[in-house]
Amino acid sequence: MKRQFGVIAMLFAVCALFMAENAVAQMKCKMVNDHMSDYIEYAGEEACGYLGYCGEGRLVGTFNGRLFVSGLWLDYRNPYGESHSLVYRGQATIETMHGEIFTTTTGINYWETYSAGGVFTNVEAHAVTGGTDHYEGATGYILMFYEYFPPYFFPATGKMTGEICWPN
Repeated sequence: MKRQFGVIAMLFAVCALFMAENAVAQMKCKMVNDHMSDYIEYAGEEACGYLGYCGEGRLVGTFNGRLFVSGLWLDYRNPYGESHSLVYRGQATIETMHGEIFTTTTGINYWETYSAGGVFTNVEAHAVTGGTDHYEGATGYILMFYEYFPPYFFPATGKMTGEICWPN
């Protein structure tokens, strides 16, 4: 009887360990809803090092922090030789009170919206690749929409939406 009790107690202990490990491995997710303002972009080696561009803006909403981006420009041309779009890739860091979030970014600027409607638009897809502190091991996606209004392109405004998950 004592032996059966010991085996049962050991099985309960093993089950408790598996459940605890499973609880630790579960992710906590949160929808992203941020407004970006005061976005300023820089270009050239003096401001950004060897990278083609870099920039920063203020975020209010889910993150309440700062966005820093950097990357490389890749000019895309249509078959007729006119450049209607600019495709780029890069990295972004979102600084929050709870840690930093790292993303890999792909974006496109479509120049036709500026010539047709006077508003220059930019759309980015961010794949969350990790972070620090609270966001260590984070995953998810963020879509970002920028708008620049003439006669001055900066500071720009924008909106971020998506979902970010991190280990609980």
